[in-house]
Amino acid sequence: MTVFIALLQGVNVGKNKRISMKDLKEIVSGVGGSNPTTVANSGNVMFAYAGASNEESLQVRLETAISDHVGMTVPVIIRTATDMRQVVTQNPYPKVADPKQLHVEFLNHAVPAALADLEFGEDHLTAVGREIYLHLPNGISGQTYDARALGKRLGSNHTSRNWNTVTKLADIASSM
Repeated sequence: MTVFIALLQGVNVGKNKRISMKDLKEIVSGVGGSNPTTVANSGNVMFAYAGASNEESLQVRLETAISDHVGMTVPVIIRTATDMRQVVTQNPYPKVADPKQLHVEFLNHAVPAALADLEFGEDHLTAVGREIYLHLPNGISGQTYDARALGKRLGSNHTSRNWNTVTKLADIASSM
């Protein structure tokens, strides 16, 4: 049995794209996930899955089930518990003392080379595999890079989590 973490893009951050965590647990159970556990109210759900499935097929099943259940399209990024632990251990900014200054962008594919010429000002970006680590010395509200430009260049679905959430997801998923 594999423990997966599903990260939903853009839910519960404004008036639109609202999904209750109760509904999210029901959706996960409906695609065969067991013991669904949500973290925060921002579309993070961990679950065990016994079926033979890869991340891509599980992602499609979840996106379809979410659309069927709540009537809206919500992109999903999937990681295993092992993947999430690796995200934590590969942190290129281990000396950042304030976790509010560190964020991770999760993608469904390797980071595109098109990011190389973006200007980030005081902020720092490091791509590792399917993640982009963002060190924002002035916090997310004081970021100096253009988040929309970054999103356009990624060319696919992606979602960001702050460092506290990343480590919490890794810890809980490791214990499941």
